[in-house]
Amino acid sequence: MNRVVDFFRPVQFEAEKEKLFRRKLAYRARPIVAYIYIIGGIVPLIYLAYAASVSNEFFQTVAPARLIYLSFWLIICWATFSSSAFLTITQSLLIYTFSGSVFITYINSFLTQNQLFSVPSILMFLIGIVIAQVGSRVQFLSGAICILVPFAMFSFREQWVSTDVAVIVLIAIWAVIAWLASLILEKNNRTLFEYEEALQKTNEQKEKLLLKEARSNQFKSQFLANMSHEIRTPLTSILGYAQTYFDQGENNHNKDSAVETIRENSLHLLRIVNDVLDLSKIEAGKLDIEIINVDLMKMLTMISRHQAPLAEKKSIEFNVDYIFPLPDVVLTDPTRLKQILLNLISNAIKFTKEGRVTLKIWYNKDESKLYFDVQDTGIGMSDAAVSKLFTAFNQADTSHSREYGGTGLGLYISSQLIERLGGEIFVKSKPQQGTLFSLFIKAAVPEKVKWLNYMANSETTNKRMKQETNAYTGKVLLADDHYDNRKLIRYWLEQSGIDVVEAINGEQAVEKALLYDFDLVLMDIQMPLMDGTEALKMIRANDGITPVIALTANAMKQEIDSYLQFGFNAHLAKPIDLDAFHQILRQFLPATSDDMDDEPLFSIDSEEFKRMSSEYQQSLVCELEMVRHAYQSGNWELLTKVAHRIKGSAGNFGFTQLTESAGQLESCLRQDKINSRDTNYQTFLNELQSIVDRISV
Repeated sequence: MNRVVDFFRPVQFEAEKEKLFRRKLAYRARPIVAYIYIIGGIVPLIYLAYAASVSNEFFQTVAPARLIYLSFWLIICWATFSSSAFLTITQSLLIYTFSGSVFITYINSFLTQNQLFSVPSILMFLIGIVIAQVGSRVQFLSGAICILVPFAMFSFREQWVSTDVAVIVLIAIWAVIAWLASLILEKNNRTLFEYEEALQKTNEQKEKLLLKEARSNQFKSQFLANMSHEIRTPLTSILGYAQTYFDQGENNHNKDSAVETIRENSLHLLRIVNDVLDLSKIEAGKLDIEIINVDLMKMLTMISRHQAPLAEKKSIEFNVDYIFPLPDVVLTDPTRLKQILLNLISNAIKFTKEGRVTLKIWYNKDESKLYFDVQDTGIGMSDAAVSKLFTAFNQADTSHSREYGGTGLGLYISSQLIERLGGEIFVKSKPQQGTLFSLFIKAAVPEKVKWLNYMANSETTNKRMKQETNAYTGKVLLADDHYDNRKLIRYWLEQSGIDVVEAINGEQAVEKALLYDFDLVLMDIQMPLMDGTEALKMIRANDGITPVIALTANAMKQEIDSYLQFGFNAHLAKPIDLDAFHQILRQFLPATSDDMDDEPLFSIDSEEFKRMSSEYQQSLVCELEMVRHAYQSGNWELLTKVAHRIKGSAGNFGFTQLTESAGQLESCLRQDKINSRDTNYQTFLNELQSIVDRISV
């Protein structure tokens, strides 16, 4: 029963889709209706010829009515199909059905007394509308017209005859049948329409994907061409000067010069790799922004110290213009902001042969925006060059790439970073007069911000690096299952004047945290017996005050967020960055002096660090054997643990490539990427083997 009710229930799409469906029905029905009208004009002419052949009297009887019908037929055709048409297909069919019903009823029931012949004639109109497939609603109205017109005309008679009733009944039956057929066809047409719409969307998506693929292929070709040039150039210098270094006839001065050239070109290669990595993250939409408190003056001072020697080498001025008042702390991503400013300033210095480069900074309290201007007196750019400036692999002039070098990625990446920081960048430039880059980013300030009205005097880096290392007071619990990591971090802490207690697993950490009072806890996440999160849970059950810092090689943003939500006060990624480590100490431990240095207090050139690095290198011999055994026996769980352990420790001792290859292998194993497992393992094994081989050298 429900199926029967559903069959007769009217179905419609949403308004816009329904209009489109109706338009498509009318468009498809138009040529069919034209053929129906042609037949509708030919048939009366055939009947006129037949009437003439029967007798002149019969012809005289039916001719006026048929000629009047043909006149209406011509008017309807003109109003529907001519260039001046004003009737829609639906309107035309309904009018045509009405005029045909009147004509057929009059001819057969009033002139010739062939009442039953009206049924097949009117049926032809109903069948024509079914064939045209203009919808069940039009079919229903046409059926009603075919029934009501004869009924109304018969009502003008003084008395109905039996054949009149039969005509009405038969027409009604055929009208219902035609309407049911139209219902079925309309449901099929609606289904077909949805299929066509889905197919059209699929084709559109396919075209977009093809276009995207074509652009991607073009992008890849351009990328490879640029990278090939940019990588081969410094590599040529590195290989050439490396050979020079080993030449027996070269003096020490030339060898020192060769090493310096190798270093500069290596740094250039590092910048290229960093740009490519940032570009890939931007294209994939995976560039993370971390908004934290940033010491504005410290960051600007570091940028100034970094760029001033580059300007001095070219004998141009580099000035920083502070427009006070400025907040001492702002909320933004320090890494990305520093990357933007370093790129703009280094470009300004690179393209300036004489004159000056100026960095101007000011803050708008009402808008909570931090503004920067980077202005130079360099070669400048044309308007056409400015319009293409923030596209990947673009420089103002191809000759600039040859003369000054560069991938053309820096400004594109900077513009994307500025956008991610809620800002915009603008450029004004004139050839041979210089360029002005103006930008702003959204940067709120903390509630307890200090507003600076002057630039305090600061000591030089060298002087500050020579200050006393006992900079902090306090007692720290260090929990890490990796011996070399504990030894190195302990060394750093003790160099800062801090008392250290060690724990080699989560259970020991909980036990010592309950026995002693600590000012800070450094807690590794992955440890045997009890991991860091479980240990934190037990510590927090008794102590909700002592700050606990998560130490982990898992540095993905979602993982860091989960640690903070779990109850850790902060996070330190392994291998540990000394600036971040120093910042943690400053944040959670009391300083011995109010005039604390902002620079790290530890040096990788110290004899103690070199000794620990050598010991760590010795420990990798055992790790190498364990890695080989785990791989050969298919013990992927053990291999994952070793890779994770090395990823979190190797970088602390300067083995950054080993950290990277270990991280790639661990990620591959955790995600069950079988196809790339062997490749990642071999890369990791080769890097580990090369470090072990150096022991005997």
